[in-house]
Amino acid sequence: MNINYYSDEDILDLINIENKALNVFYTSPDPSQLNRIKNLCGEKIEIVYPKKYKGNLHKKIKFDSLNIIRNILQDDLTPLFYDRFYGKAIGSGMNNFFRYVILQVQKEIELFEKLRPDYVMFSSTPHQIESWISYQVLKQKGGEAIIPSSVTNFKNIALYVGIERNRKLIKFKRKNGLITDHDNQNFKNFINKLKASYQEAIPEYEKERLRRNNNKHFNIISELKRFWFKPHYIYHKYKCYGKYKSLSIALRDEPFIVFFMHYQPERTTLPEAFGFTQQTLAIMELRACLPDDIAIYVREHPSTFTNLCHPKHRHPSFYDDILKIHNIRLIRIEESPFEIIDKSIAVVTISGTVGIESLVRGKPTAFLGVPQISNSFGMYVYENSNGLESFFNKCLKGFDKEKVSETSVENLKMMWENSLQLCENEVTNLGLDKARRQVYLKLIKHLIKGDMEI
Repeated sequence: MNINYYSDEDILDLINIENKALNVFYTSPDPSQLNRIKNLCGEKIEIVYPKKYKGNLHKKIKFDSLNIIRNILQDDLTPLFYDRFYGKAIGSGMNNFFRYVILQVQKEIELFEKLRPDYVMFSSTPHQIESWISYQVLKQKGGEAIIPSSVTNFKNIALYVGIERNRKLIKFKRKNGLITDHDNQNFKNFINKLKASYQEAIPEYEKERLRRNNNKHFNIISELKRFWFKPHYIYHKYKCYGKYKSLSIALRDEPFIVFFMHYQPERTTLPEAFGFTQQTLAIMELRACLPDDIAIYVREHPSTFTNLCHPKHRHPSFYDDILKIHNIRLIRIEESPFEIIDKSIAVVTISGTVGIESLVRGKPTAFLGVPQISNSFGMYVYENSNGLESFFNKCLKGFDKEKVSETSVENLKMMWENSLQLCENEVTNLGLDKARRQVYLKLIKHLIKGDMEI
């Protein structure tokens, strides 16, 4: 566990939890913090200096290490992290990037061969090349990752084992009074919002961006205020928004399924899309699995225009490419997502919260990547093209709307009950990031105490 984000007091409290069945290693890039903790706790703590491990190639190189390096280099996702790589000190280009990957893999092998951990706590799904390599080496050495992740919204956080589509929720053995009447009321309010209008359910971050933009998805005045130091980004977003606006249409009276695109770059598409990071490929997959006369509606994520529109991840020609696929419609960004959901045959997302919204509203939903909800009636988690095609055939025949909604709410309630909620006072006083890390710490304390079962 990396303790760099926490105060000495927080870590001392954690260390003093007695559980002789567990051996916990604490890491930090700050040696002075670890030395302070070590001096206070003596033999109670085992410390690790990650920077100490350099990927020493002077030692005998094992065949096992070479196999791990090859596996990571040959993984489909590894080269996609190149766009998030900023290691200019070792040179530019894919060849130097792979050279960096090889050295990082060796460092992680050296570290994990020393520690031999069963579990490693990550602060989020690994979505930078260094944490991705760490996760891959851990898995190939027989270990597992513990990942904190939002449940239903940004205010509840649960722990999961793994990052794959079949990741496992870590449950409380007993609720121990953690779920209060106030929590239950918050859950009911959340579900009622999802069943009401989109104006009530719109995420707070998107509300704030629209307010800043004077209720427009693209506002040149707002762009100049925010990104005056990156005029080329403003111009690029202007071109992308103009292209999308010129090609997109209003809802039509025809049978369709809808694919809600993701903002990029985000962990929801790399790595959590697992094969569908390129969203054009996701749309092609849908087209291959559906009858030709069923239209596919595609809606861009509003954050592409209300937030930074990065040239590496969107280009005006991207929307032309989508429309080259048979029977595709780009839908106006101003259309209500809930109206689109309600009029569709089915909803498809990679790993978005829109999948929760659609299920609660009684609409069958396919997740191409990591699902935001435990497997539920009327829901499909991608395994292969044949399975997706079979799911769409069932959608065309129709699902029981009430059953889809009821079972999804039951599953969400189960997930909610095995999570902890952000403290509003901590959000106000510490900010969202630090408040979330306090929840991570509380969850880890419960895990070490034995209140939760992996």
